[in-house]
Amino acid sequence: MTAELGYSPSRVWRSIMEGKEVLEQGLIRRIGTGETMRIWGMNWLPRARAGMMCPIPSMREDKPVHVSELIDKTSNSWNMQLLNTFFIPMDQEVIRNILLAWRRQEDFWAWQYEKNGIFSVRSAYRMLVHNREKRTAWMENIAGRSDTQANEKEWTALWSVKVPSKLRIFLWRLAKQSIPTSDVLHKRNMAPQDMCTPCGGEDSWRHALLECKMARCVWALEKEGLSEFLCSVQEAHARHWLAAVMGTLKHEELTRVVVTLWAIWYARRKAIHENLFQCPLSTHCFVDRFVSELDLAVPKERKEVPSKGRPPRWIGPPRGLMKINVDAAIDKNSQMATASAVARDSEGFFSKGFCTGAQRSFRS
Repeated sequence: MTAELGYSPSRVWRSIMEGKEVLEQGLIRRIGTGETMRIWGMNWLPRARAGMMCPIPSMREDKPVHVSELIDKTSNSWNMQLLNTFFIPMDQEVIRNILLAWRRQEDFWAWQYEKNGIFSVRSAYRMLVHNREKRTAWMENIAGRSDTQANEKEWTALWSVKVPSKLRIFLWRLAKQSIPTSDVLHKRNMAPQDMCTPCGGEDSWRHALLECKMARCVWALEKEGLSEFLCSVQEAHARHWLAAVMGTLKHEELTRVVVTLWAIWYARRKAIHENLFQCPLSTHCFVDRFVSELDLAVPKERKEVPSKGRPPRWIGPPRGLMKINVDAAIDKNSQMATASAVARDSEGFFSKGFCTGAQRSFRS
């Protein structure tokens, strides 16, 4: 972690050093004895927020240097007097919640974003995406949510919608507000203006899918209560709007809403890029067919037929006697008659048996 890029580095070493920057954001020092852990400037506070795993430096000159100086060796607990003296209340609370090991072990590095402490590319990718989203939200002055568990539940619910993968990807892009509406393209310097091409209004994800004339004509053919509910959800961010819709509607209604949103977006793209205008009734009929095909593709749950009681059980004869079970059957096609018998004792052990058959003509 103390290595530098150096002079005339190779491509491999450059790649390693770029990976080092990612590791620095997620590596955390776990406390053993605390003798090799510097208090200031080293990640050792178990906080999920990147850049917050180091304590706020104290302005006092007599501040301790290593974590071991903060531990009371006699009781194997934190020295509360030192914590109150050199740390702010926010850092004090985090330090007090760190459990200290009773057996002597060395300090070691771990990966903060996995429960087992082992690095994984998946968790590193999620960390980078999360940090980028927070940085973008701060630069664009977008209000975020402090409840991270609620955010995870929203994404889980979005990916759990029982529609084809291409529709879930469309939902994901909508939740990210990355579908190419004119306002998004204009912000990325890919369009001269942020106006809706079909109607000339100010474009946005909400305008394109709910408020544009093309969209309103399609929603007018749906149930009146459904379209009114969708328009009544006044969430500015598409992800929060989807979360409110998914948390209210039933599965059948949600499926139809997702298919309709996707169909409206498809018809809009055809009109803009291919100059092919599809009437609202055609879009509505397409949604009906698509939803019906989804219902046919979903396997129906097999209903278990209740059993009519316990199956028959063979009952043995009294001790010292034999029991003979006989049966007979006739095959109508081959005109063959067959009879058989089995003799067993009281314990069920086979004694003797026979089977005989004859071909005869039988009257129906």
